[in-house]
Amino acid sequence: MVRYFDQSPGGFVKFFATVLLFWSRLFALFVGLLAAGVSFVLLISGSGNYRFEMLPWFKEGGELWALLLLGVFGIASAVLSIMGRAKPLLAVFCCLAFLLMAYGYFLSPYYRFDGSADAWGTFFLTLGALGASFGALMALRKRRA
Repeated sequence: MVRYFDQSPGGFVKFFATVLLFWSRLFALFVGLLAAGVSFVLLISGSGNYRFEMLPWFKEGGELWALLLLGVFGIASAVLSIMGRAKPLLAVFCCLAFLLMAYGYFLSPYYRFDGSADAWGTFFLTLGALGASFGALMALRKRRA
């Protein structure tokens, strides 16, 4: 498989785009499952002991429903992209996840890092979201004949 990418014109770019597309699908699926799972458990249990300042527009109970919808949207966009349909949904979800992570972790006044290990882990998680966004956007480009 790697040999095919090396011998064709623009082989490294095609290989890199394929890896990033795989990463964006995996990222969207796992983030969607995590978001839907956490919000589903909190909605079922009726717990009020949570804080989601990362979601800037939803307060007082609405953030759980927004997180659930975001999770379902992530799962649906990953599955539809794997099936070869609705690739723009994957790009929208990955870009939205990156923007929410960048805002919630680095721009929001609510989140504080617990140390340098936490800051580096958050940085690499957000960098992974940026890579997933690039991978999903590269999948939207037109293929040359």
